[in-house]
Formats: sequence, structure tokens, C-alpha cells
Amino acid sequence: MTNPVNPYSVLIAQGALAPNTNSQTYTVPAGYVYVIRDISTRQTGGSGVNTYLRVTGATPAIAASVDAPSGASGGHWVGHLVLPSGTTFEISTQVAGNNYWVSGYQLVVD
Repeated sequence: MTNPVNPYSVLIAQGALAPNTNSQTYTVPAGYVYVIRDISTRQTGGSGVNTYLRVTGATPAIAASVDAPSGASGGHWVGHLVLPSGTTFEISTQVAGNNYWVSGYQLVVD
């Protein structure tokens, strides 16, 4: 059996969160744009926990919400979220802690 091929160019962010906390702040590097295509979560305690990708800075806003159904041990978001160079963001969670993985494309801006 062959190993699966990762269809994305980069694992943008990953980590583990304690309950009711935010991740470190991530910044899209100068000269690049991130196209976030996939966010996966795995709860480390409890179930049915929402996880958010929040754009930070001057106008903070929730850009993506990963909703885990009640009784589920994880959640998954698939979409097309474009973050230009210099954008800062973080991952936040409610109630129970979780692990998260954010992947997509890191594209060069000409």
C-alpha cells in the first residue's frame, strides 16, 4: 500500500489547546498568501466542542468555525479562506481542550 499524498502545500498551523484558551498568534509571512482549505480538530476532553479560527489585529473576527456535533470527538471544516500577507490569526476553543491542524496552500505573491 502506498502512502497517501498530501494535496496541500503546507501545514499552516497545529497545536494543542487547554479549555477556553487561544493558540499562539500566527502571521502570514511577507510575500505570501495563505489559502486555508482544511481545519481538523480532535477533542481531548468532552465532546461537541466548537473551535474557531479568529483573525486578530485591528478588526478581530471569526473567519471559520469548526463545529463538532454533540457526542463527537472531533470536527472538520473544509472551505476556501484567503488570508493575505501580514494577516494575523489564532485558534480558540470552548470548554474542553483540543488538538488542531490547519492546512492549505502557501502561495507566492508577485
